[in-house]
Amino acid sequence: MARHLSIALSVLFTLVLLAPSASAVTFDNKPKLLLHVRGATTKAACTTAGFLANCQTATTAGTLVTSVSGPFYFVYLLAARGAVTDLAGLQCGITYQGGQPGDLSDGVGIDVFGWSLCATLEFATPGPNAWPRPGGGNLITWDPGTRCQTGDSGVAGYFYVGAYSTDQMILTRRPADNKAAVARCDATEPPALALGDLGTASFNSNTSGGCNPCLINCSAPVPVESATWSSVKLLSRP
Repeated sequence: MARHLSIALSVLFTLVLLAPSASAVTFDNKPKLLLHVRGATTKAACTTAGFLANCQTATTAGTLVTSVSGPFYFVYLLAARGAVTDLAGLQCGITYQGGQPGDLSDGVGIDVFGWSLCATLEFATPGPNAWPRPGGGNLITWDPGTRCQTGDSGVAGYFYVGAYSTDQMILTRRPADNKAAVARCDATEPPALALGDLGTASFNSNTSGGCNPCLINCSAPVPVESATWSSVKLLSRP
């Protein structure tokens, strides 16, 4: 009998070790907002193309446009829940190319050709800094009754972009209230997100850089090549 019990416990222990792990969480278990760079696609852009089972695997860099064919990208805005049970919303800002709203599509640095919502509702900033212009902000929600986000991360939407010289897309605080945050499906909010909880995406000839806050604190300035290729500059968060 004892021998049979020992064998049963051994089998149970092995099954536990081989069982799929729980949904991945962020390095410090806190919610994060991040950018995930994917090649532009016409198929299932909001679901299959933007979906991540583990936010730590996000791609944070792309290369430069070399011809009329691109490459062009969808840069996904994702909300990673960390140890929070579920998510129904987020708010943040966006900047790139020095934060000048007139630089939305000027053939220099990152050009944003469009923004597509994948969540349910959005409340974008109006005026000269209207989202997705540099310096814009947005408050985005999923229907908490039918689209409560319980996976590792939720796809809020995506920017359609091309980069014509070295540049960074940087998530920031929403300018309307100077806050970045997520909300649970019961309409409560965890503590506001710090700058280190917000990701960046880099575009350069090396397809390198960017910062994934699911892996590390992203508050430190990130060195990138200058647009003139003559030196190295630091792009700090606003």
